Amino acid sequence: MSPITDLPTELLEYIVLDLESCDAVNLAQTCKTLHTVALPAAYNTITLLWDNTSEDDEDGGTVDGRKGPKIQALVRTLKKKPQYINWVKNLEFYAENCLEYNFEDVLGYGFPRIDYDMKDEEWMDEMFSVYADPKDTSVQWPELDDEHARHMLVALLIGICQARLESLTIAWEFFPFNQWFPTMMKHGIAKNAAEDDGPKWFANLKTVRVELEESDMAEAWGQNFLEPQGTLLLFFYLPVVESLQIIACSERDDYGNVSSEEEGVDLSFEWPLELPPVPHTLTTLRLVRSSMDPLTIHHLLRQATNLRVFEYDCYTHPHFAPLQLSILKDALRHIHSTLTNLIVRYQHYNSELAYNPARETENAVGGSLGPLHDFPVLTNLTISFPVLFGTEAVALDSTPSLANFLPATLETLTITDDLWEYEDLQGKFEDVYAMAFFRQYLAGERPSKPLERLEPYTLETTRGEVDLDKVENGVLWVQDREPEWKVATPRLKKLTYDLTKLCCGYWHLSKPREQLMGLCESQGIEGEVLLWSLNSYHNLQIYGWR
Repeated sequence: MSPITDLPTELLEYIVLDLESCDAVNLAQTCKTLHTVALPAAYNTITLLWDNTSEDDEDGGTVDGRKGPKIQALVRTLKKKPQYINWVKNLEFYAENCLEYNFEDVLGYGFPRIDYDMKDEEWMDEMFSVYADPKDTSVQWPELDDEHARHMLVALLIGICQARLESLTIAWEFFPFNQWFPTMMKHGIAKNAAEDDGPKWFANLKTVRVELEESDMAEAWGQNFLEPQGTLLLFFYLPVVESLQIIACSERDDYGNVSSEEEGVDLSFEWPLELPPVPHTLTTLRLVRSSMDPLTIHHLLRQATNLRVFEYDCYTHPHFAPLQLSILKDALRHIHSTLTNLIVRYQHYNSELAYNPARETENAVGGSLGPLHDFPVLTNLTISFPVLFGTEAVALDSTPSLANFLPATLETLTITDDLWEYEDLQGKFEDVYAMAFFRQYLAGERPSKPLERLEPYTLETTRGEVDLDKVENGVLWVQDREPEWKVATPRLKKLTYDLTKLCCGYWHLSKPREQLMGLCESQGIEGEVLLWSLNSYHNLQIYGWR
């Protein structure tokens, strides 16, 4: 067998790119041939983790004092060997268990310490010159404690690697109270604005992801959860950014309200720089676990008019104003001619009792997002019935027509269980009512009598010579029209009912799922029903499931 060193260089480079950085470093130390190929691969993706997870000691207690990554040593290496900088294409900064809440839901931060020595002049980089300008005595170099050192070194590492950087992933936990990151970003943006022959800073950075760790603590996201919105908005100024994921909130008053004097005007919003950005390359925007209100989204989409993918994962306190869907729809009109993928999720967190949705909330939404007929290229939609139809549909005696709310270009439709069992919605978007939406849409069927709210855990039968597949909860389904989807959405290929967040009971029974899957199959559509795992839910014993 031929040795690996006999492989063509291009193939070797392809192989080592799949290795972890530490494995690539070890491989680089084996011989000169592999050193030439493996060392650039080791620096291709740099991942730094701050893990504040407590460890158990021998006596059954916990041991703190974990250390963070050796980021200063990495920065020093790159400064001494600048040729290494050209190899860095992806930077990832993660934080695990670094958010802390006390019994009043007051948010704090607990990062493991890092080793740092800020006495060297090498840290006085041009990007931080605002702090070292002898002519401006109003701005002084901050005292570098652990927090400032962490913030500065993260910003410095990104700044010195920016020229070849293609993707950046960074935890939200690095942004609060961080003045170094926006200073670095504003320096680069100003440099680009001053260049006549094109941008120099972040000239290759196309993908940015800001993430928040999914944990029990994140579920207790209280009203005082601070959000450095201005810093995150600086990403819209990147010259070639194509995909941007941020976790963002709007600035609100003590009551959770967005300041505005008249409807449709958000006076709390302003771009972080004097001129708004023009992100003409931005095609994907994801607002994940965000309480950003539709008025603020209006400002974002007015600038990012080339979006093809837009995700709005609204995550907000139940005491905040209702989600104004009509304003959100108006905001989406800025991108109606380019939008192909739309995802709208909506969830309330409850700071009073974690893990339990605030189902007693009144007026969860205002208006509706549908109909979506004026989105001519929309092909993929993820949405819940309350958001699509609006709460006004609760008062209707007849079943709203799903076909009347969807664009003709639709190819994949995912319905979610957001706002499940909210008292204000009276169950009109759940259980057998949801089945009525699907049957009318997929088979042209309607109930033989008006639907009544029944217990979700019981299925009654109707005696007589009828097709039992047409009987459910004592309701006989009869066909009185052609399947509505054929005319309304003739390109539809897949329908998914995503019940992985809140749903329990009715759809966990096999018969409703089998009937919905059978309806899809009979129409030549791929069907799927997703359920959350019973074994992963810690409170199931309350409902008698364990």
